[in-house]
Amino acid sequence: MIAELHQIDPAHYDLQRAEWLWDRLKEQRACFDDYSKDRGDLFAQRFLSPNTLAFEYADSGLIMIENILPRHSAEIHFFLWDKTIRETAAAKVGREIIREAFDVYKLHRISTMHPDFNRFAERVCTFCGFRYEGTARQSWQHNGRFFDTKIYGLLAHEFEMVRVN
Repeated sequence: MIAELHQIDPAHYDLQRAEWLWDRLKEQRACFDDYSKDRGDLFAQRFLSPNTLAFEYADSGLIMIENILPRHSAEIHFFLWDKTIRETAAAKVGREIIREAFDVYKLHRISTMHPDFNRFAERVCTFCGFRYEGTARQSWQHNGRFFDTKIYGLLAHEFEMVRVN
């Protein structure tokens, strides 16, 4: 695994580090909609779920695989607050985590969604091998304004093809 990438064990995550993490996350416009912004309780519920794997990427971000259903599916979410990270570097880290999830949980697919204004997430997704699957119209509300959400998916056999090439 990439040296700057560390899996988080929430049971051993101290309160000070958790507060540091939340301080960085809550500033991310593209990560939280009007319902979930400023709701550390909702994030903690996701973060602490037994169906979630969380990884710190140095002090630059957090990547989570959530809603893991072994032998079926999961979702990946990138929370990157270091604006100097390039899409290709984020995708390299993402591919490591995706490989781990496919291998360990024998997943059939991994999906991801992001608001359509998040071009960085769109480029990271495509660099990881995800394919555009559709749009959920006006499903993301930010500052009282609605945005479309783009949906991407990656099947295990497609990822194998990306790994070989």
